[in-house]
Amino acid sequence: MASNEEFQTSKTPLVKQLAHWVIDFDPRSIPEDVASHAKLLILDSIGCALAAREEHAYRRALRTFDALGGKPECAIIGSRRRMPVTNAVMLNGILIRELDLNDIYVGPG
Repeated sequence: MASNEEFQTSKTPLVKQLAHWVIDFDPRSIPEDVASHAKLLILDSIGCALAAREEHAYRRALRTFDALGGKPECAIIGSRRRMPVTNAVMLNGILIRELDLNDIYVGPG
């Protein structure tokens, strides 16, 4: 396998550089406390999404994306429904943020 330096040139497409960074990444390098905290944040996000399934913004966006249609490529959290990947990303993001229970933001003050 080629070294990372070989893929860090200005002529190498960014997506290829990122792909090599992902391939070369060693998950054992993540400190245990960081991995544990990341797992908690993922669970928190999933919980927020599940709690928001009946909320107004999600329901309205869901109707809009249903009307647009498209290839069912990606799942919606907490549902058997599938949507095109871009629509699913938006809907899942709405679910996660809808109730603003996601408490990882640390801003000024």
